[in-house]
Amino acid sequence: MMRQIISVLLMLCFLLILTPLAGCGLRYVEVEHPEKFNSARLIDPNHSPFKITKSDTDPNKKTVTVTDLQPGKIILEKPCRVNYRKWGYWSIKTVIVDGRLPNGKKYPVYIDSGCSGPEILLSDIITRENNLETLCAAYKNDEQKLSPAKKREHTGLCFLPTLEIGELTIQKPICGYFPWHCEFQVLGVPLWQEKNLFLGVSIMSRFKYICFDNTKMQLEFSYNQSFQPEESVEWAHYPFALRKEDGRIMVDIPIAGQTCNIYFDTCGAGTMLKPGMWEKIRNKITATIPKDSKFLSYQHGFLPCRKTIVKKLDVGNIVLNNTEISILPEDTLYLSNIPGYISIWTFKDTSVVLDFERKLLWIKPRK
Repeated sequence: MMRQIISVLLMLCFLLILTPLAGCGLRYVEVEHPEKFNSARLIDPNHSPFKITKSDTDPNKKTVTVTDLQPGKIILEKPCRVNYRKWGYWSIKTVIVDGRLPNGKKYPVYIDSGCSGPEILLSDIITRENNLETLCAAYKNDEQKLSPAKKREHTGLCFLPTLEIGELTIQKPICGYFPWHCEFQVLGVPLWQEKNLFLGVSIMSRFKYICFDNTKMQLEFSYNQSFQPEESVEWAHYPFALRKEDGRIMVDIPIAGQTCNIYFDTCGAGTMLKPGMWEKIRNKITATIPKDSKFLSYQHGFLPCRKTIVKKLDVGNIVLNNTEISILPEDTLYLSNIPGYISIWTFKDTSVVLDFERKLLWIKPRK
């Protein structure tokens, strides 16, 4: 039933975006005066990274500062598996699992290698619903003139005591929050509000490995044990590196017979290429004539692209049939300084493993 409801909402959303009515469709709702969103309460000075200092001259004036920011503690004795949220995997083509906050409330957790910086990011709605301590710096004068999309890259700090995912516990992670969220509105009334958490690459990379078993729709975390592929299966593996400036996973992998250094986005939806990489492979494949289209990005909304269907595409040891590729303009706001990406959805019919210990991307051959 839930999957049907979500599908109906998504269908309505796209219809209303294509044929907009006043107050209908997806909307970005920003926190007004983010500098006033601070809520550090100093509940327990031994367990809070925030410190409140009162002014000596003005008793009504308080200053909130960060006292100590350490990587979160990962507690996991042996590898554990959790199920994907099936509706999320099949509807928006990404891996989402259940996460529990200290009060027992469950929220969707996106496994997002494109989330750099904080170990965990969440929406402002979650901070309010759970009365979490926050610290959001005000926009600087030169940032006031930024476009709404650029302002949405601005994040604040948040104190999250613990996050549990199955048997995995993360204590006091470096946590941030977006001072905005998406809403689905009809005639100005919100029918749905975004309440997501994102597990970022900075904490993903601290595990020995993370396995995406797409055939079983299960995610496996391992903190202490190394990845050991089954002896009966000839897994292929390709080296990757975490880019210094943003931690993006850049893997060296053959695409259409051409070795490409490309971004592996665990939260991406398909395969996206910039013109340079598209030109590198286009003469090696058979594809339809690219047609003008749009795609939905998380922070920038709908952006232009061209889409084509490739009859047969080799990616590593996998052959994809009739797969869609989105070709982005060179000056796109999306994927700056990135030649393109492959994603979990590229390997939807098999399993892939991010082996952070050896810096290898393992791909299981399809049956």
